[in-house]
Amino acid sequence: MRFQTPLRPFVLLTALLALSACGGSDAAPEGLVIKPVSASELIDEVRAADADLVVVNFWASWCLPCREEFPDFVRYSREADPSDVQVQFVTVDFEEDLPHAAQFLREHGIDGTTYVKDGKEGAFISEINPDWTGAIPATAVYDRDGNRLAFWEGIVSYDQLVRRVDAARTSS
Repeated sequence: MRFQTPLRPFVLLTALLALSACGGSDAAPEGLVIKPVSASELIDEVRAADADLVVVNFWASWCLPCREEFPDFVRYSREADPSDVQVQFVTVDFEEDLPHAAQFLREHGIDGTTYVKDGKEGAFISEINPDWTGAIPATAVYDRDGNRLAFWEGIVSYDQLVRRVDAARTSS
């Protein structure tokens, strides 16, 4: 098993980000944290968000479709009214890939908290959505109470993302 303890990836990434902040243009955005999260903790984070809807994008640094759609999610998160919609990112990278995930986040100017899947993959996937095959990218839309309103696997464009979030809003 690649995650020996829940804290290990967090400690590794915190040290990596602290070191990278010391060097010129590759410095991490101020406040970037990658926090391990179980599925139930993620839903708690969704409920704690101060927004009507929370879009959660599951991705990995090694996933080419994830990397392709990521800028559209970043754009959406920056253009949306934060009291209306917030975007949260959850990497499913393994511990040894977290430095690549941190670099990818830096390249896209991400700060604040991003999450890394913690615990057994099968249990995490089942708790997020029993119908999720585990394929990434994957995206879920939740209301402020943590109820899943929409879920899809596969890449989406910016326009598709906007339409799907709007459809989730009207379905609630």
